[in-house]
Amino acid sequence: MANVRKVRMKQLDRTKVESLLKENGGKFFSCEFTKQDGSLRKIHGRTGVKKYLRGGKNKVAKQSNSLVTMWEKKVTDYRTINLKTLSKLTLRGNTYKIV
Repeated sequence: MANVRKVRMKQLDRTKVESLLKENGGKFFSCEFTKQDGSLRKIHGRTGVKKYLRGGKNKVAKQSNSLVTMWEKKVTDYRTINLKTLSKLTLRGNTYKIV
């Protein structure tokens, strides 16, 4: 039988998520959030990727402090996540339930 690793979720205050992502230093992380249409979305990627920029400025970042732009590895494109609808975050081997 394969070893099954039990994941113990820690609770994280929603106000500390952005600082935790900045401390992550552009390393890969996973998260779950609710999209605008109400469906749950799981995403794996990292912040700080600039290789595929096509010029111009990120207008989404100025609209709200709760939006974070990240690079999604699976589709190799930029995605924006809303920290207000974030429900789960996994980074550096820790899984956090956002409260």
